Amino acid sequence: REKGLFNEIEESWVYGVELKPDFSGIIGEPKLLLRPPVSMVDRQAEWESRSVTSGEVNRRWTEGSYIFKRNGIYYIMYSANFFGGENYAVGYATSKSPLGIFKKAGNNPVLQKNTGQGGIVTGTGHNSVTVSPDGKEMLCVYHGRTSKTGNNRVVFIDRMEVLADGTLVVHGPTTSE
Repeated sequence: REKGLFNEIEESWVYGVELKPDFSGIIGEPKLLLRPPVSMVDRQAEWESRSVTSGEVNRRWTEGSYIFKRNGIYYIMYSANFFGGENYAVGYATSKSPLGIFKKAGNNPVLQKNTGQGGIVTGTGHNSVTVSPDGKEMLCVYHGRTSKTGNNRVVFIDRMEVLADGTLVVHGPTTSE
């Protein structure tokens, strides 16, 4: 499309749908699980809109979702902001059902650039979760960039946990340097 023709802020949203038991199709209609904040007054808007407010792009992403269940609660981790920029970050929301309604967490983002704290990592996002070989630790696997890799994304693995009160914490980003 012609550059400058539209002035709207584009968005991407995350939907979910129930699958048939044999995975051959869907049951019902897709349901909206996550989207960028509707209002800039929303407390999530500050971090989820950094790519727009910093001038990186005129688009707000909500993507790269990953769902897991812990202690009867569904956690959906998601990425927000421009995947090619330094503000790409990970947040999460919780629900009692895999198809929502999901409530975004007050401690978002749980994974973001660390350059303001003397680190070298930006563009953290698009994660998944696994466990350590002994099954005792949760691990967050995601991509990011460093001052050494430039625009090339690299894979990071950091410890994470769900605290007794249900708060999700990612202990990163970390580097081996």
